Amino acid sequence: MRTLASVPFALALTIVLGGCHPSPASAPRDDSDSIGRFNVHSFGAKGDGKTDDTKAFQSALDAAAKVSGTVFVPAGTYRVGKLVWHDFTSMMGDPGWSYYVPGGSVLELNDPQAECLIDFTYCQGARLHGLSLVGRNLGKGVHGVLTRAHETNEKPGKWKREDFPAIERCMIRGFTGNALDMDVWCLSLRACAIGYNQGDGFNYKHADAMVIDNWFSNNQGAGIRAVQGTGSSTFTANRIEWNRGGNMVVRNAWGWNITGNSFDRAQGASLYLMGNCHDFTITGNLFLRSGAVLERGIALEEHDRCAVRLVGVDGLTFTGNSITVGGNDTSMQKAVSSPECGLIINKLNHSVLIGNRLIGTKQSLLDLGEHGDQVIVRDNVTQIRPDTVAK
Repeated sequence: MRTLASVPFALALTIVLGGCHPSPASAPRDDSDSIGRFNVHSFGAKGDGKTDDTKAFQSALDAAAKVSGTVFVPAGTYRVGKLVWHDFTSMMGDPGWSYYVPGGSVLELNDPQAECLIDFTYCQGARLHGLSLVGRNLGKGVHGVLTRAHETNEKPGKWKREDFPAIERCMIRGFTGNALDMDVWCLSLRACAIGYNQGDGFNYKHADAMVIDNWFSNNQGAGIRAVQGTGSSTFTANRIEWNRGGNMVVRNAWGWNITGNSFDRAQGASLYLMGNCHDFTITGNLFLRSGAVLERGIALEEHDRCAVRLVGVDGLTFTGNSITVGGNDTSMQKAVSSPECGLIINKLNHSVLIGNRLIGTKQSLLDLGEHGDQVIVRDNVTQIRPDTVAK
């Protein structure tokens, strides 16, 4: 009996290759349904940018919910109204969007009366991945992704579940409300582009959050707003810029880590801790040309013309941050350099502000006092640069 080793090389190679199957990387993608995966086209979605595909999408979500499955959305433009989620249900598309332009799998709002496009209320394990969500500026106060307040542990016998939605590699833009309006237990937000919404980019309450590698830009509200009780939040490697309501506005919060982010050109402070904040570590961040006026006719109060404003914080570590001065981009109309004041502090307790680089056009550090115990402010580099204009 001849073995493979005794067969001529060319014939052996033919035998081996003939018995091989294509690798997953080289195999064509199968968009048909499989166990646990439901293609919206199988439920009648057209994705032509004209047809109302709401019923097809909701039917696919309902089917996926029965097996904790995933709805797959091939590239295309789908017009839909509000979609109601279920526990442990995911939706996945092709993330073909760019910095400004939606692309890949695009869901466009077609109902101006809807309260939102995606409704995650009271769902555990809800997931979005690789989608462009576009509000088309329809209606009034319409959110991109919404989780309404539901049962909490303040009500006897009612416990708010650890719902933990996760949103990854999505674009959310053009909504008349907030891009994300979330009242949850815990959430994860990664690698998303959230901008050009009439409300806040990300507004969340009563939640822990992990927010990594996102872009929040040109929202009419704040880039990030958390003023109704949040805890254990981590913000890392995000770019937060050009938001009309400030870049990050926080109050009534506990246990935050804000590390390695880039804050740029906000109207008002890029980072504003407004009071009742406890145990914050803020380190290694860059604050560029903030405290600016971006809307004509807007007059900022004196203490809003700063890059960072820290008020009413107990247990603050603010180290290794850099605040600098600049104006508009060279392609834009020239503007007055900002901020006037780099850093403003007031009513701190058990806090350290050490080793920062603080620059302003008129003042680098303004200490308004009224501090409690053990507040250390030292070894900061301070400069005034009144004539600097960013290139």
